[in-house]
Amino acid sequence: EFNEDRLLALSESAEFYQVCEVIYEKRKEYDKVLFCYWSNTSRIDKVFSYIYHIMDGSYAEEVKTKIRETCVQNIGKLIAINNEDTATLILKAFSEDIEKIVYMLEDQPRTLYSLLQCVYDITKGSEEPDINNVEIHHIYIKLMSRYNRICVPLPKSGDRIQG
Repeated sequence: EFNEDRLLALSESAEFYQVCEVIYEKRKEYDKVLFCYWSNTSRIDKVFSYIYHIMDGSYAEEVKTKIRETCVQNIGKLIAINNEDTATLILKAFSEDIEKIVYMLEDQPRTLYSLLQCVYDITKGSEEPDINNVEIHHIYIKLMSRYNRICVPLPKSGDRIQG
């Protein structure tokens, strides 16, 4: 018989993340599996499939909440992996957290702009839920005026501009 804790410690130190994944899955520590994906460069792109597997599966609500919280807290890692996939994930699974995510990224304006650009591109002409938040629209327009002035909608004469 083997000591699972020792195997996990050895696997982590040797960066055998797939072994760690199996142990964490067995222990139902699904949020720690995310860290295995983030750490394993050969499987990093599969993290979104794993998140959807949990969020769309028959897992307990507590598990889904823990995964959602872990993803929101580490949103920068997801954006760095794939901005478009992160935007889709936010719209499909974490839409109630979009304000929190926007405020978490305020100190990273370029990252926030590229994420919001993806979010708005996805919602334009699709079945995904639209962002119905005026404050986020204002933040996006301010960022657009900073990073992509050509796309900023100009007010029509007679429109009131709020700052």
